[in-house]
Amino acid sequence: MDSLLISKSIQVNCPRRSPAVAAVRPWREDRRMSVRPGHCLAWLVACLACGCATVAPARYVFDTPDQLLAGATEWAIWRGTLERNAQQQAQIAACVRDAAACDGRLKSLRPVLVRGAALATEDKVRLANRYINRRHYRNDRNWTTDASISDLQRNEWRSLLEFLERGGDCEDYATAKYFLLRELGVPAEDLRVVIAWDRKFRAYHALLAYRAEPTAWLLDSDDSIKRGPQHRDFRFLFSLNETGIWDHSIEAPESPLDERV
Repeated sequence: MDSLLISKSIQVNCPRRSPAVAAVRPWREDRRMSVRPGHCLAWLVACLACGCATVAPARYVFDTPDQLLAGATEWAIWRGTLERNAQQQAQIAACVRDAAACDGRLKSLRPVLVRGAALATEDKVRLANRYINRRHYRNDRNWTTDASISDLQRNEWRSLLEFLERGGDCEDYATAKYFLLRELGVPAEDLRVVIAWDRKFRAYHALLAYRAEPTAWLLDSDDSIKRGPQHRDFRFLFSLNETGIWDHSIEAPESPLDERV
């Protein structure tokens, strides 16, 4: 599986900013994109970057078994992130049981977990989005150079505790929300970290998708939750959780949107 990931070179950046640093960090958009041919992999099709005429779903849809690409552990970087997060769960559990067991990075997390446990699921999602978005945004890729998929593999995605300690960029925000909501009891099948092409900012971006009705919620690092018609701002490429990896670049018909959302 890892060898398949080195398929297409694309410009990767995360233009959205955490509200905590938006006022002090000027936003930079690198509009240059490059695509070079390589090995075949549907979920990183080059024409997504160069504007070819493909049809993308109008909204993010969870129930797409035909788009399941592989098990979650087939991608080494994601497997490592899952393993490190699992190893750190005992430390989180000890902190929840006893405030004296909380070190610096856990002190702010404990009240979120303790008080959040009693909330309705959608309120847990809103809480996780607000809490994680207050953390420090730190871009760990070069804004001025092309980043390939092999670069993405070397760009280690962070566990929840790693994110709380060091901050991160857009995929780290999305994974931290995923892990926090799992701690709050939200099922894995209702959550996915989504990589998408942001049509508005013309850049690749990561969000967390939550299964809701009538359309999924997309939790963004700018404190917003994208619903229904707002999904049209994105072309969804692939997504993952602790059970699988899904390929959304497969051609699909437009999905009707419920304008009441």
